[in-house]
Amino acid sequence: MKYEDMIVGVRYIVTKESDDTTFRVNDAIILEKNGNIYSPGLGWITSDCLSVSVVGMEIKLDKEYAISLIDKSEKLIVSLKENYGV
Repeated sequence: MKYEDMIVGVRYIVTKESDDTTFRVNDAIILEKNGNIYSPGLGWITSDCLSVSVVGMEIKLDKEYAISLIDKSEKLIVSLKENYGV
């Protein structure tokens, strides 16, 4: 996948670093509504810098992260049902 394929709010993992090495293999990145990319390791890369920063970069969906969120959510639901009796 390429930058152009990204969906706002979805977490991706870099599989091929960008030509300028802003994004490196295994970086986690999220496209924000304002067009910026957030990475827990890098912080925010503003949309005006992305025309250079994403060149050559390839990504994949971070399915492990999604599975982790689903697991945490399911545990939270069970806890809420138990505590609220619903």
